[in-house]
Amino acid sequence: MALSRIGVSRPLQGDVDGTLANCTDDSVSKEQCDLFYERCRKRAMSFTPWTFARKFATLVLNDDGTDEIWEDEWENAYTYPADCLVARRFVNDKGLGYYRRTYDEGRWPWADENEWKFVVRTHNSTKVIMTDVDTDDADLEYTENLTDTSRFSEEFASALAWLLASEIALPLDVNVSKAQAAKQQWYLERGEAAATIFNEEIPPEKGDQAFLNARGW
Repeated sequence: MALSRIGVSRPLQGDVDGTLANCTDDSVSKEQCDLFYERCRKRAMSFTPWTFARKFATLVLNDDGTDEIWEDEWENAYTYPADCLVARRFVNDKGLGYYRRTYDEGRWPWADENEWKFVVRTHNSTKVIMTDVDTDDADLEYTENLTDTSRFSEEFASALAWLLASEIALPLDVNVSKAQAAKQQWYLERGEAAATIFNEEIPPEKGDQAFLNARGW
């Protein structure tokens, strides 16, 4: 798809199962697709919490913070799941499991003042999630580092193809305007793909904010 969109009409030869890994083509086109595909896939997957790549796991405690420099800021450090691409949220607040962008805060809030905060850091040479969540509630939702293309939505696959096209265009001596057009299509289609994904969800109604509750309104 990416090659076709920048005018490279020759298909890759030796494609036995639809994957680059098992394609025996020795062309420059195959070489450039190999070079950029994984990075493009991870970039596209990281963009938003795609429903087809959502996964849940109970985290493993790495350090309880005792005698650590960071213990005054965070209670626990949990080992980052091996197949996690982006950590999204802790899921121990029922009825708050949805995403909606608020441009005033520039983040994805799925709760109000009850939202569990966390940061991703490196501790003892290991990638960890630092948080105040205790071990009984350390259940994380995250975006899986998904490689199975059969699980991709059609809209996501199309957007990913545009991103890949924008990266391989110049190495394959395609003119700059086609590369720029492919990048613009990536921006457009990733938004459309995300909208389609979130239209499959009916989020719960959020309760009144703390300010209103405090005033008895």
